[in-house]
Amino acid sequence: MGTHKHHSAPRHTGGIGPLQLLEDIEHARVHFDQFMSGEDPWFHGSLLKFLPLTDQQKVKTKMSELRQTETWWNNGKVEKRSVKQPEGNFSKGRLPYSDDSYQKISDSLTGQTWWTNGETEVRSVKQPEKSFRPGRLPHGEDFSATMSRVHKGKSWWNNGTTEVFRFDKPDGFVKGRKSKG
Repeated sequence: MGTHKHHSAPRHTGGIGPLQLLEDIEHARVHFDQFMSGEDPWFHGSLLKFLPLTDQQKVKTKMSELRQTETWWNNGKVEKRSVKQPEGNFSKGRLPYSDDSYQKISDSLTGQTWWTNGETEVRSVKQPEKSFRPGRLPHGEDFSATMSRVHKGKSWWNNGTTEVFRFDKPDGFVKGRKSKG
């Protein structure tokens, strides 16, 4: 079991501290409670694996419901999810991830496999329970429509070595995917 740094005020809402050192499971539980109560509008996906399967499903269900009604907005410093544009200089989309953020996400998923029991799916290094087998749930008929809505307005960008799929053009990038040659 590991420990995580926890910001008492979430960084994605502008919080910067103070920091607490929490056990993985305790950290996941704090964010689960904040997310389910509505205190925090987003749940940190990297913590999902530390929750019991029933709570993981609750988070996924609520996230799915939020995605159907809310949009990400940012003002260059803070990002928010909202049904309508927040007051101030907010534009549609999320803040860009730093290279460090992409690396942390990649590292957190290294060695994990998708598992399903036919009703739910989770990513884990080990089989979560005996009823789970490797793989994912089949996509429903509305999957393509959902993906079209979620990614509407995004474009592929590349800098010759890296390619990203985003709303905004990163510095030093050109539109399109990098050539395979």
